[in-house]
Parts: sequence; C-alpha cells; structure tokens
Amino acid sequence: MLKLNNWIFNYEEHKGVAFGFRKNRGIFIQKFIKSLRTSPTSSLKILDVGGTEMFWQSVGIKFLRQQQVKITLLNFSIVPLENPDIFTSCQGDGTKLHFSDNAFDLCFSNSVIEHVGDFEKMFCFASEMRRVAPNYYCQTPNFWFPIEPHFFFLGFQFLPDPIRALLLTHFKLGTYIKQSDIREAYLRVQSVKLIDFKALTALFGDADTILRERFLFFTKSLIAVKGCAC
Repeated sequence: MLKLNNWIFNYEEHKGVAFGFRKNRGIFIQKFIKSLRTSPTSSLKILDVGGTEMFWQSVGIKFLRQQQVKITLLNFSIVPLENPDIFTSCQGDGTKLHFSDNAFDLCFSNSVIEHVGDFEKMFCFASEMRRVAPNYYCQTPNFWFPIEPHFFFLGFQFLPDPIRALLLTHFKLGTYIKQSDIREAYLRVQSVKLIDFKALTALFGDADTILRERFLFFTKSLIAVKGCAC
C-alpha cells in the first residue's frame, strides 16, 4: 500500500500520478490566464484562497511574470514569499473574505474547500469565491476516488469517525502523524470532508463546467470553472 501511495501521491520528488495531474492543471491554468487577459499590456489580479507559492511553480514563475499576473495568497497567517514581485501574502478567512465585490479578475482555490468545515461553511466559501471575482477555479478531491488523498488509505473516507480516529491513534496516515490523544485524532479526521460531483455542482451552480480528472476508471479530482474561454 505504501508503494502504491507513493506512486499516486508523491509531490515532493516531482513524480507520481498526482504530480502529473498538477502538471496538467498548470497547463490548463496557463490557458485560463491567457484567455482572461484583455490586452498584451494588461495585468491580471488573482486571489488564491488557501494557496501557496509552491503550487504556482507548476504554472511557471517565468510565465506569470510574462503575463503580468499578480497573485494574492490568502491564508490564516502571513506566509514568506520568494517572488514578491508576483505574490502578496495576506491573512483572512475564505468563508468571510474582506475584499470588495469583483476585486479580482480570478478567484482560485486548489484542494481547500474540503477543509473549511461542514456543507454550510463550504457554501459560504463558494459564495465568497464567486463574489470577489467574475471568474473562478475551484479544485477538490473526489469523494468516490478509492484512496483518500490526505490519509493515503484505501476507503478511509467511507469509514465511521470512531474507526478513523482509532486508526490515527495507532498509525501515521498520509500527511498526518500518529496521535496519542483521541480528541486530537478526531479533530484531524474531521478536518477533511470530501465532496462529490453533485455537491460541487450545488456549491457552484453558475459554473461553466465541472472538469473531471480521471485516473484509470475513477474520477480522482473535480474542478469547478467559470470564465475560461479555452
């Protein structure tokens, strides 16, 4: 199972199926950015909710400079930046954004919405993404993909919370260390709530499309997109 997980989810060494998906997303995002620019001299303002500078390396730092893209990274705390000419870091809550309507050209989120809480919180998150920009891109892992992508465990999302928490008190699972305290184990397993195609469609009812990233016979991830003429 460990070898299978490394094959699918290995990002650090720039290999694995998941890294391949991220690379393909980068190509799509490049096309999205190009389609949104109104002229060769215009800049593009992006809000990345819960994002990191590292993710945008798959899009290309040189490309972002060439396209005059300015990206605001919003997280619960300020993050250090390697490319301050492109990126700005700010503190905030994705379910209650402090920006005005249509303050950005594109609101972006990658693998964040499944961490914000229950469906009501997800709805607030989606509504805020739609409010602060006329265009959006929201990616999330698919609930029905057999291997849970945070805990790297086959069928983990289908198990009841008591079993999931118990497993985490006995084993290191994916990116989560083994927990000695059952309360902390519950908090960790309940911090991720995967959703499926119908749920994402309900959250982003005005999306132009819901893209499916497929692996073998399964949909690994879902992406709600609005505004991409590509």
